Amino acid sequence: MRQAVRWGALGLALLGLTGWGGARAEDGPSLTILSPIALTQDNASLEPYHLTLEKVLEQVQNQNLDVALGEAHILEAQGDVQQSVGFLLPSVRYYQSAERFKGGEIIFTGTPVLLDRTTHAPRVSVDYQIPLGGRTIFHLRASKFELARAMHEKDRLFQKALQDAVLVYYTVLRDHAHVASATQSLAEADTQLHVTESQLRAGVITKLDVMESKTLQAERSSLLLSAENQEAVSLVQLASMLNISFLTPLSLEAPEMVPCMFLDPETPLETLYAAAQENRPDLKELTAKLETAKAQLAEARSQLFPTLTLSAYERGIGPQLNELRTTKQAFAAISIDVLRNMGLPALGDIKSNRARVNEALINQQKQLSEIQKNLSKAYLDFQLAKGQLAAGREKLDSSQEAFRIAQARYKFGVGINLEIVQAQTKLTEARLDYQSAVMNYNTSQVRLLYETGQLTPDRIRQGAKTLAALP
Repeated sequence: MRQAVRWGALGLALLGLTGWGGARAEDGPSLTILSPIALTQDNASLEPYHLTLEKVLEQVQNQNLDVALGEAHILEAQGDVQQSVGFLLPSVRYYQSAERFKGGEIIFTGTPVLLDRTTHAPRVSVDYQIPLGGRTIFHLRASKFELARAMHEKDRLFQKALQDAVLVYYTVLRDHAHVASATQSLAEADTQLHVTESQLRAGVITKLDVMESKTLQAERSSLLLSAENQEAVSLVQLASMLNISFLTPLSLEAPEMVPCMFLDPETPLETLYAAAQENRPDLKELTAKLETAKAQLAEARSQLFPTLTLSAYERGIGPQLNELRTTKQAFAAISIDVLRNMGLPALGDIKSNRARVNEALINQQKQLSEIQKNLSKAYLDFQLAKGQLAAGREKLDSSQEAFRIAQARYKFGVGINLEIVQAQTKLTEARLDYQSAVMNYNTSQVRLLYETGQLTPDRIRQGAKTLAALP
């Protein structure tokens, strides 16, 4: 019988127990396990989900699939760092054999003696390789930069998910305000229809005036249906972004649609661009990727250097484990892999990694150009939104006054029903335009924060509580 037991990579096991290298899984971001959407759920059994801005921010942080994927990449990169640290440690192996010989015989002083012998041979060895070119050091350096890249990737994914969710949230608020305005306009049209019908019965006006009021009522009813449908579509879109089942009944705790101040409206474009260069997570991600490529290039070059191997072992042999004759041996060797396959794999690896370094530099420059373009567009959109907000407020005030005057003229018999219909139509348009202007003003600031890499839940919370000063 022969039995062998080997303990390999003991250094890695020790590394996992001690947490060397700062790569313990429990220190990483917590990955939320997301529940799959059940398509067969009964709507009546689901509790309604009350949407607020705070809940939107929490859902993005805890339940967004892209953010969860970024956290998974971080955990993967932490494992790679831990593995790279393990390559710096020696390997310890234990080998145990037991050999039994039975069945032969020898003649001793003329007497046959049956053989029954057992031999134990345990052995402990330690091997340690030292790449003189620093290959393991550069490998560890590359894995650490890859970990930093994964963290910046997660930040990029989070800010993108946060921007998308907040933009749709303000779209839902706009749609909800449109529903309220359409409801108010329909009520005004109903009131006007009742008035004209009463006046027709009294013989004060003609049937044409009643038909104008009925047409207005039908238009306002259609407007209300469209607004309600658009709000439902936006709610479904927001639920999808927040990883909420589309079967879950959603209710919106909608605050008043007001312009907010998420950043100083007088901030110049140059300051915003400087902030983008400093804070954008995609730029930090590309910088980490460049450093990773440089470390991998150095690792490839280190393959041309020799490797020093140190080994030692202690073994014993004997009939019992407590009756062993022990021997010790240690030796050192230097191996050079440069001529493996004539060195072509190492040279090819160097060439590939040099190309990756150049590619990372090019991507950095491309991203800077893309940031300049997107930031300039977002800045101009914000300037346009400011102007449209002021114009929309003035248009709404004028339309409200015109509608009041038209009603007063009609009441005192100096105006006609058509004037009220036209004034009410313009007032409805002014309400909807102003609500859209408020949404564009708020969302354009959110886009600017994203383009400068400063979009965080705290900035959203603070900005939503700060009213903008209208010009």
